[in-house]
Amino acid sequence: MEEIVLLFEYLNQRGLTLNRAIRTLSKWTLKEVEDFVSEFNEMIPEIPDTFLKEHIFNFGATSEMSGGDFPCRALSCRMDKVDELARFASIYADTVLIESPLSHDDCDHESVFDAIQVLWHMRPLLEAGLIRLVPSTEGICMDCFRKHHGIEGSLVDLLKRVGKAYTEDLKVTFSPDPHEPGSIMMKLEGPKNLFEHGTSLYTFSSEEAAYWRRRRKSTILADHMSPMLNDIIRHTYLSDKYSISYLTRREVDFEIIQALNDEESERRNMALYQAFLHHLPFLQEVPIRKLITLRQNEGEAFQVYRNALTTALRRSSSTGDADLRELFNDVVGTEIARMEQTIKSSKKFLTGSLAVDLVVASAAVGVGLFTGVLPKELGNLLSFGGALKFATEVKSKIEQVSKDSLAIRKNDYYFLWRLKKIAQ
Repeated sequence: MEEIVLLFEYLNQRGLTLNRAIRTLSKWTLKEVEDFVSEFNEMIPEIPDTFLKEHIFNFGATSEMSGGDFPCRALSCRMDKVDELARFASIYADTVLIESPLSHDDCDHESVFDAIQVLWHMRPLLEAGLIRLVPSTEGICMDCFRKHHGIEGSLVDLLKRVGKAYTEDLKVTFSPDPHEPGSIMMKLEGPKNLFEHGTSLYTFSSEEAAYWRRRRKSTILADHMSPMLNDIIRHTYLSDKYSISYLTRREVDFEIIQALNDEESERRNMALYQAFLHHLPFLQEVPIRKLITLRQNEGEAFQVYRNALTTALRRSSSTGDADLRELFNDVVGTEIARMEQTIKSSKKFLTGSLAVDLVVASAAVGVGLFTGVLPKELGNLLSFGGALKFATEVKSKIEQVSKDSLAIRKNDYYFLWRLKKIAQ
Protein backbone atom coordinates (compact mmCIF):
# COMPACT_ATOMS: atom_id res chain seq x y z
CA MET A 1 0.00 0.00 0.00
CA GLU A 2 1.52 3.25 -1.20
CA GLU A 3 0.14 5.31 1.71
CA ILE A 4 1.80 3.03 4.25
CA VAL A 5 5.11 3.23 2.39
CA LEU A 6 4.87 7.02 2.63
CA LEU A 7 4.10 6.77 6.34
CA PHE A 8 7.30 4.83 7.01
CA GLU A 9 9.27 7.10 4.71
CA TYR A 10 8.10 9.94 6.94
CA LEU A 11 9.40 8.11 10.02
CA ASN A 12 12.70 7.60 8.22
CA GLN A 13 12.92 11.27 7.28
CA ARG A 14 12.32 12.28 10.89
CA GLY A 15 15.15 10.02 12.03
CA LEU A 16 12.79 7.56 13.70
CA THR A 17 14.06 4.25 12.36
CA LEU A 18 14.70 1.31 14.65
CA ASN A 19 18.37 2.22 15.01
CA ARG A 20 18.07 6.00 15.18
CA ALA A 21 14.86 6.66 17.09
CA ILE A 22 16.35 6.78 20.57
CA ARG A 23 19.02 9.31 19.52
CA THR A 24 16.52 11.45 17.66
CA LEU A 25 13.97 11.55 20.46
CA SER A 26 16.61 12.41 23.06
CA LYS A 27 17.16 15.71 21.23
CA TRP A 28 13.50 16.68 21.06
CA THR A 29 11.58 18.78 23.54
CA LEU A 30 8.25 17.51 24.86
CA LYS A 31 6.50 19.99 22.56
CA GLU A 32 8.34 18.57 19.54
CA VAL A 33 7.32 15.05 20.55
CA GLU A 34 3.67 16.10 20.88
CA ASP A 35 3.76 17.84 17.49
CA PHE A 36 5.22 14.72 15.88
CA VAL A 37 2.47 12.50 17.32
CA SER A 38 -0.17 14.87 15.94
CA GLU A 39 1.48 15.01 12.51
CA PHE A 40 1.77 11.24 12.33
CA ASN A 41 -1.89 10.68 13.17
CA GLU A 42 -2.93 13.26 10.57
CA MET A 43 -0.96 11.32 7.94
CA ILE A 44 -2.70 8.00 8.58
CA PRO A 45 -4.64 7.15 5.40
CA GLU A 46 -8.42 7.10 5.61
CA ILE A 47 -10.19 3.77 5.57
CA PRO A 48 -11.53 3.30 2.01
CA ASP A 49 -15.24 3.00 1.34
CA THR A 50 -14.70 -0.52 0.04
CA PHE A 51 -13.71 -1.57 3.55
CA LEU A 52 -17.08 -0.54 4.91
CA LYS A 53 -18.80 -3.53 3.36
CA GLU A 54 -20.15 -5.77 6.07
CA HIS A 55 -17.89 -8.76 6.58
CA ILE A 56 -17.45 -10.59 9.86
CA PHE A 57 -13.72 -11.08 9.34
CA ASN A 58 -13.03 -7.37 9.49
CA PHE A 59 -12.03 -6.85 13.11
CA GLY A 60 -11.18 -4.18 15.60
CA ALA A 61 -8.53 -5.45 18.01
CA THR A 62 -8.22 -4.43 21.63
CA SER A 63 -5.44 -2.05 22.61
CA GLU A 64 -3.71 -4.97 24.34
CA MET A 65 -3.53 -7.01 21.13
CA SER A 66 -2.45 -3.89 19.22
CA GLY A 67 0.67 -3.34 21.30
CA GLY A 68 -0.84 -0.93 23.82
CA ASP A 69 0.74 -0.29 27.19
CA PHE A 70 -2.04 -1.92 29.23
CA PRO A 71 -1.94 -4.29 31.02
CA CYS A 72 1.89 -4.35 30.72
CA ARG A 73 4.10 -1.43 29.68
CA ALA A 74 7.20 -3.58 29.06
CA LEU A 75 8.17 -3.30 25.40
CA SER A 76 9.01 -7.00 25.13
CA CYS A 77 5.52 -7.93 26.35
CA ARG A 78 3.87 -5.46 24.00
CA MET A 79 5.85 -6.81 21.05
CA ASP A 80 4.78 -10.35 21.92
CA LYS A 81 1.13 -9.28 21.72
CA VAL A 82 1.70 -7.60 18.35
CA ASP A 83 3.43 -10.73 17.10
CA GLU A 84 0.49 -12.85 18.21
CA LEU A 85 -1.97 -10.52 16.47
CA ALA A 86 0.22 -10.55 13.35
CA ARG A 87 0.19 -14.33 13.18
CA PHE A 88 -3.56 -14.41 13.53
CA ALA A 89 -4.22 -11.61 11.02
CA SER A 90 -1.82 -12.96 8.41
CA ILE A 91 -3.79 -16.19 8.13
CA TYR A 92 -7.38 -15.72 9.28
CA ALA A 93 -8.50 -12.08 9.18
CA ASP A 94 -9.52 -10.00 6.19
CA THR A 95 -8.43 -6.83 7.94
CA VAL A 96 -7.81 -5.84 11.56
CA LEU A 97 -8.19 -2.21 12.56
CA ILE A 98 -5.98 -1.01 15.39
CA GLU A 99 -5.69 2.39 16.95
CA SER A 100 -2.41 4.16 16.26
CA PRO A 101 0.22 3.17 18.85
CA LEU A 102 1.29 6.82 18.82
CA SER A 103 -1.30 8.13 21.22
CA HIS A 104 -2.12 11.68 22.24
CA ASP A 105 -2.54 10.38 25.77
CA ASP A 106 1.10 9.18 26.01
CA CYS A 107 3.42 11.74 24.44
CA ASP A 108 6.40 11.33 26.74
CA HIS A 109 9.69 10.32 25.13
CA GLU A 110 9.71 6.73 26.40
CA SER A 111 6.12 5.99 25.33
CA VAL A 112 6.73 7.40 21.84
CA PHE A 113 9.94 5.40 21.44
CA ASP A 114 8.12 2.19 22.39
CA ALA A 115 5.25 2.98 20.00
CA ILE A 116 7.71 3.47 17.14
CA GLN A 117 9.22 0.04 17.80
CA VAL A 118 5.72 -1.45 17.67
CA LEU A 119 4.98 0.30 14.36
CA TRP A 120 8.11 -1.00 12.65
CA HIS A 121 7.37 -4.50 13.93
CA MET A 122 3.93 -4.54 12.30
CA ARG A 123 5.07 -2.91 9.05
CA PRO A 124 4.74 -6.09 6.89
CA LEU A 125 1.09 -6.49 7.83
CA LEU A 126 0.36 -2.80 7.33
CA GLU A 127 1.87 -2.93 3.85
CA ALA A 128 -0.14 -6.06 3.04
CA GLY A 129 -3.35 -4.36 4.19
CA LEU A 130 -4.05 -7.05 6.79
CA ILE A 131 -3.73 -4.47 9.56
CA ARG A 132 -4.94 -0.90 9.16
CA LEU A 133 -4.33 2.04 11.45
CA VAL A 134 -6.96 4.45 12.63
CA PRO A 135 -5.84 7.72 14.25
CA SER A 136 -5.51 7.93 17.99
CA THR A 137 -8.82 9.14 19.41
CA GLU A 138 -7.79 12.67 20.28
CA GLY A 139 -10.68 14.69 21.63
CA ILE A 140 -12.85 11.69 22.53
CA CYS A 141 -13.22 11.89 26.29
CA MET A 142 -14.38 8.58 27.70
CA ASP A 143 -16.25 10.24 30.58
CA CYS A 144 -18.11 12.51 28.16
CA PHE A 145 -18.84 9.52 25.94
CA ARG A 146 -20.43 7.68 28.85
CA LYS A 147 -22.41 10.72 29.96
CA HIS A 148 -23.62 11.25 26.40
CA HIS A 149 -25.21 7.80 26.54
CA GLY A 150 -26.52 8.41 30.05
CA ILE A 151 -24.66 5.41 31.50
CA GLU A 152 -21.96 6.87 33.76
CA GLY A 153 -23.28 5.43 36.99
CA SER A 154 -24.25 2.11 35.46
CA LEU A 155 -20.76 1.47 34.11
CA VAL A 156 -19.09 2.20 37.43
CA ASP A 157 -21.46 -0.21 39.13
CA LEU A 158 -20.89 -2.70 36.33
CA LEU A 159 -17.14 -2.81 36.93
CA LYS A 160 -17.66 -3.32 40.61
CA ARG A 161 -20.10 -6.17 39.97
CA VAL A 162 -17.75 -7.92 37.57
CA GLY A 163 -14.77 -7.31 39.84
CA LYS A 164 -16.56 -8.56 42.94
CA ALA A 165 -15.78 -12.18 42.08
CA TYR A 166 -12.06 -11.35 42.04
CA THR A 167 -11.88 -9.08 45.09
CA GLU A 168 -11.14 -11.87 47.55
CA ASP A 169 -8.07 -12.85 45.52
CA LEU A 170 -6.79 -9.28 45.28
CA LYS A 171 -3.85 -8.27 47.46
CA VAL A 172 -2.99 -4.57 47.81
CA THR A 173 0.27 -3.36 49.38
CA PHE A 174 2.00 0.03 49.61
CA SER A 175 5.74 0.66 49.88
CA PRO A 176 8.31 3.38 49.03
CA ASP A 177 9.14 3.39 45.32
CA PRO A 178 12.82 2.40 45.03
CA HIS A 179 13.13 4.17 41.66
CA GLU A 180 11.44 7.46 42.55
CA PRO A 181 12.44 8.84 45.96
CA GLY A 182 9.51 10.37 47.80
CA SER A 183 6.93 8.41 45.80
CA ILE A 184 4.80 5.52 46.98
CA MET A 185 4.26 2.34 44.97
CA MET A 186 0.93 0.51 45.11
CA LYS A 187 1.27 -3.16 44.20
CA LEU A 188 -1.76 -5.16 43.11
CA GLU A 189 -1.58 -8.95 43.00
CA GLY A 190 -4.43 -11.02 41.63
CA PRO A 191 -5.67 -13.50 39.02
CA LYS A 192 -3.85 -13.52 35.69
CA ASN A 193 -6.96 -12.85 33.64
CA LEU A 194 -6.96 -9.40 35.26
CA PHE A 195 -3.22 -8.96 35.82
CA GLU A 196 -0.95 -9.90 32.93
CA HIS A 197 1.87 -11.24 35.10
CA GLY A 198 -0.15 -11.62 38.28
CA THR A 199 0.92 -8.14 39.38
CA SER A 200 0.43 -4.47 38.50
CA LEU A 201 2.40 -1.55 39.92
CA TYR A 202 1.25 2.06 40.28
CA THR A 203 3.35 4.99 41.51
CA PHE A 204 1.77 7.89 43.43
CA SER A 205 2.76 10.93 45.39
CA SER A 206 2.34 10.68 49.17
CA GLU A 207 -0.96 12.58 48.96
CA GLU A 208 -2.32 10.36 46.18
CA ALA A 209 -1.22 7.22 48.01
CA ALA A 210 -3.09 8.38 51.10
CA TYR A 211 -6.27 8.59 49.01
CA TRP A 212 -5.86 5.06 47.65
CA ARG A 213 -5.08 3.64 51.09
CA ARG A 214 -8.58 4.69 52.14
CA ARG A 215 -10.27 3.04 49.17
CA ARG A 216 -11.93 -0.37 49.33
CA LYS A 217 -10.41 -3.15 47.29
CA SER A 218 -13.48 -3.22 45.05
CA THR A 219 -12.90 0.43 44.10
CA ILE A 220 -9.20 -0.14 43.45
CA LEU A 221 -9.97 -3.15 41.27
CA ALA A 222 -12.67 -1.27 39.34
CA ASP A 223 -10.17 1.50 38.60
CA HIS A 224 -7.63 -1.07 37.38
CA MET A 225 -10.27 -2.58 35.08
CA SER A 226 -11.36 0.75 33.61
CA PRO A 227 -8.99 0.53 30.59
CA MET A 228 -10.75 -2.71 29.63
CA LEU A 229 -14.09 -0.97 29.68
CA ASN A 230 -12.63 1.96 27.75
CA ASP A 231 -11.46 -0.54 25.15
CA ILE A 232 -15.03 -1.72 24.69
CA ILE A 233 -16.31 1.84 24.44
CA ARG A 234 -13.61 2.79 21.95
CA HIS A 235 -14.38 -0.18 19.78
CA THR A 236 -18.09 0.59 19.95
CA TYR A 237 -17.21 3.83 18.20
CA LEU A 238 -15.04 2.01 15.63
CA SER A 239 -17.70 -0.64 15.11
CA ASP A 240 -20.38 1.94 14.44
CA LYS A 241 -18.09 3.78 12.02
CA TYR A 242 -16.49 0.88 10.17
CA SER A 243 -18.85 -2.06 10.71
CA ILE A 244 -16.30 -4.38 12.31
CA SER A 245 -16.35 -7.32 14.71
CA TYR A 246 -14.60 -7.19 18.06
CA LEU A 247 -11.43 -9.26 18.55
CA THR A 248 -10.04 -9.83 22.03
CA ARG A 249 -7.97 -12.33 23.98
CA ARG A 250 -9.30 -11.24 27.39
CA GLU A 251 -11.93 -13.34 29.09
CA VAL A 252 -12.92 -10.43 31.30
CA ASP A 253 -14.12 -8.43 28.28
CA PHE A 254 -16.85 -10.99 27.85
CA GLU A 255 -17.68 -10.90 31.51
CA ILE A 256 -18.10 -7.13 31.36
CA ILE A 257 -20.43 -7.38 28.37
CA GLN A 258 -22.19 -10.44 29.75
CA ALA A 259 -23.13 -8.43 32.83
CA LEU A 260 -25.36 -6.37 30.53
CA ASN A 261 -27.25 -9.32 29.04
CA ASP A 262 -30.44 -11.00 30.15
CA GLU A 263 -30.65 -14.65 31.16
CA GLU A 264 -31.98 -15.84 27.82
CA SER A 265 -29.09 -14.19 25.96
CA GLU A 266 -26.64 -15.77 28.37
CA ARG A 267 -28.14 -19.23 27.85
CA ARG A 268 -28.12 -18.97 24.07
CA ASN A 269 -24.62 -17.57 23.90
CA MET A 270 -23.27 -20.27 26.17
CA ALA A 271 -24.81 -22.91 23.91
CA LEU A 272 -23.33 -21.22 20.84
CA TYR A 273 -19.92 -20.93 22.45
CA GLN A 274 -19.79 -24.56 23.49
CA ALA A 275 -20.89 -25.74 20.06
CA PHE A 276 -18.61 -23.47 18.03
CA LEU A 277 -15.46 -23.73 20.17
CA HIS A 278 -12.70 -24.85 17.83
CA HIS A 279 -8.96 -24.77 17.30
CA LEU A 280 -7.06 -23.26 14.41
CA PRO A 281 -3.46 -24.05 13.42
CA PHE A 282 -1.17 -21.29 14.64
CA LEU A 283 2.47 -20.98 13.53
CA GLN A 284 4.84 -19.68 16.17
CA GLU A 285 8.33 -19.46 14.70
CA VAL A 286 7.66 -18.82 11.01
CA PRO A 287 8.60 -15.26 9.88
CA ILE A 288 5.57 -13.02 9.43
CA ARG A 289 6.44 -12.24 5.81
CA LYS A 290 6.33 -15.95 4.97
CA LEU A 291 2.91 -16.25 6.55
CA ILE A 292 1.70 -13.35 4.43
CA THR A 293 3.06 -15.05 1.32
CA LEU A 294 1.37 -18.31 2.34
CA ARG A 295 -1.90 -16.41 2.71
CA GLN A 296 -1.48 -14.87 -0.74
CA ASN A 297 -0.51 -18.14 -2.43
CA GLU A 298 -2.96 -20.45 -0.66
CA GLY A 299 -5.68 -17.97 0.19
CA GLU A 300 -8.52 -20.17 -1.06
CA ALA A 301 -8.12 -22.70 1.75
CA PHE A 302 -8.37 -20.00 4.39
CA GLN A 303 -11.22 -18.19 2.61
CA VAL A 304 -13.26 -21.38 2.50
CA TYR A 305 -12.96 -21.65 6.30
CA ARG A 306 -14.17 -18.09 6.75
CA ASN A 307 -17.07 -18.63 4.37
CA ALA A 308 -18.03 -21.84 6.15
CA LEU A 309 -18.01 -20.20 9.57
CA THR A 310 -20.11 -17.33 8.25
CA THR A 311 -22.63 -19.80 6.84
CA ALA A 312 -22.78 -21.78 10.09
CA LEU A 313 -23.38 -18.62 12.11
CA ARG A 314 -26.20 -17.55 9.82
CA ARG A 315 -27.85 -20.97 10.12
CA SER A 316 -27.42 -20.96 13.90
CA SER A 317 -30.22 -18.43 14.31
CA SER A 318 -32.72 -21.11 13.23
CA THR A 319 -30.99 -24.07 14.89
CA GLY A 320 -31.81 -25.38 18.35
CA ASP A 321 -29.17 -25.51 21.07
CA ALA A 322 -28.88 -29.31 20.91
CA ASP A 323 -28.11 -29.26 17.17
CA LEU A 324 -25.55 -26.44 17.09
CA ARG A 325 -22.50 -28.69 17.40
CA GLU A 326 -23.68 -30.92 14.59
CA LEU A 327 -24.20 -27.82 12.45
CA PHE A 328 -20.67 -26.66 13.17
CA ASN A 329 -19.10 -30.04 12.43
CA ASP A 330 -21.01 -30.43 9.17
CA VAL A 331 -20.25 -26.97 7.81
CA VAL A 332 -16.92 -25.91 9.34
CA GLY A 333 -15.06 -28.98 10.62
CA THR A 334 -13.87 -30.27 7.25
CA GLU A 335 -12.55 -26.84 6.26
CA ILE A 336 -10.37 -26.63 9.36
CA ALA A 337 -8.81 -29.95 8.38
CA ARG A 338 -8.24 -28.54 4.90
CA MET A 339 -6.35 -25.55 6.35
CA GLU A 340 -4.18 -27.81 8.48
CA GLN A 341 -3.28 -29.85 5.41
CA THR A 342 -2.44 -26.68 3.46
CA ILE A 343 -0.01 -25.63 6.18
CA LYS A 344 1.61 -29.06 6.40
CA SER A 345 2.04 -29.25 2.63
CA SER A 346 3.80 -25.85 2.73
CA LYS A 347 6.41 -27.09 5.20
CA LYS A 348 9.42 -26.63 2.91
CA PHE A 349 8.42 -23.09 2.01
CA LEU A 350 7.78 -22.11 5.63
CA THR A 351 10.88 -23.70 7.17
CA GLY A 352 13.26 -23.82 4.22
CA SER A 353 13.70 -27.56 4.62
CA LEU A 354 11.66 -30.73 4.74
CA ALA A 355 13.94 -31.96 7.53
CA VAL A 356 13.11 -29.09 9.89
CA ASP A 357 10.13 -29.63 12.16
CA LEU A 358 7.24 -27.26 11.59
CA VAL A 359 5.87 -26.26 14.99
CA VAL A 360 2.12 -25.89 14.72
CA ALA A 361 0.54 -24.44 17.84
CA SER A 362 -3.17 -24.04 18.45
CA ALA A 363 -5.43 -21.03 18.72
CA ALA A 364 -8.58 -21.71 20.72
CA VAL A 365 -11.37 -19.69 19.12
CA GLY A 366 -14.55 -18.82 20.95
CA VAL A 367 -17.44 -17.26 19.04
CA GLY A 368 -20.21 -15.14 20.52
CA LEU A 369 -23.34 -13.81 18.85
CA PHE A 370 -25.50 -11.25 20.56
CA THR A 371 -29.10 -12.43 20.33
CA GLY A 372 -30.77 -10.68 23.23
CA VAL A 373 -31.85 -7.18 24.14
CA LEU A 374 -29.60 -4.91 26.14
CA PRO A 375 -31.03 -2.76 28.90
CA LYS A 376 -32.55 0.31 27.26
CA GLU A 377 -30.10 2.77 28.75
CA LEU A 378 -27.17 0.68 27.49
CA GLY A 379 -28.50 -0.18 24.07
CA ASN A 380 -26.46 2.42 22.22
CA LEU A 381 -23.28 1.44 23.99
CA LEU A 382 -23.13 -2.19 23.02
CA SER A 383 -25.57 -2.64 20.20
CA PHE A 384 -22.68 -3.81 18.04
CA GLY A 385 -21.72 -6.88 19.89
CA GLY A 386 -22.41 -10.05 21.70
CA ALA A 387 -21.36 -11.60 24.90
CA LEU A 388 -20.44 -14.83 26.52
CA LYS A 389 -19.87 -15.67 30.12
CA PHE A 390 -16.30 -16.85 30.20
CA ALA A 391 -16.36 -18.18 33.73
CA THR A 392 -14.53 -21.11 35.26
CA GLU A 393 -16.51 -23.79 33.49
CA VAL A 394 -15.80 -22.23 30.10
CA LYS A 395 -12.10 -21.87 30.81
CA SER A 396 -12.00 -25.50 31.90
CA LYS A 397 -13.62 -26.54 28.63
CA ILE A 398 -10.95 -24.71 26.63
CA GLU A 399 -8.22 -26.39 28.64
CA GLN A 400 -9.79 -29.81 28.14
CA VAL A 401 -10.03 -29.35 24.38
CA SER A 402 -6.42 -28.15 24.32
CA LYS A 403 -5.25 -31.39 25.91
CA ASP A 404 -6.50 -33.24 22.86
CA SER A 405 -4.76 -30.85 20.48
CA LEU A 406 -1.40 -31.24 18.75
CA ALA A 407 -0.49 -27.83 20.09
CA ILE A 408 2.46 -27.16 22.34
CA ARG A 409 0.97 -23.81 23.28
CA LYS A 410 -2.54 -22.40 23.34
CA ASN A 411 -3.53 -18.93 22.15
CA ASP A 412 -7.06 -17.74 22.80
CA TYR A 413 -9.12 -15.51 20.54
CA TYR A 414 -12.69 -14.51 21.25
CA PHE A 415 -14.89 -13.03 18.55
CA LEU A 416 -17.96 -10.89 19.03
CA TRP A 417 -19.92 -10.83 15.80
CA ARG A 418 -22.12 -7.91 14.88
CA LEU A 419 -25.76 -8.84 15.23
CA LYS A 420 -26.83 -7.17 11.98
CA LYS A 421 -24.24 -9.08 9.98
CA ILE A 422 -25.22 -12.58 11.00
CA ALA A 423 -28.59 -12.86 12.66
CA GLN A 424 -30.80 -11.31 10.02
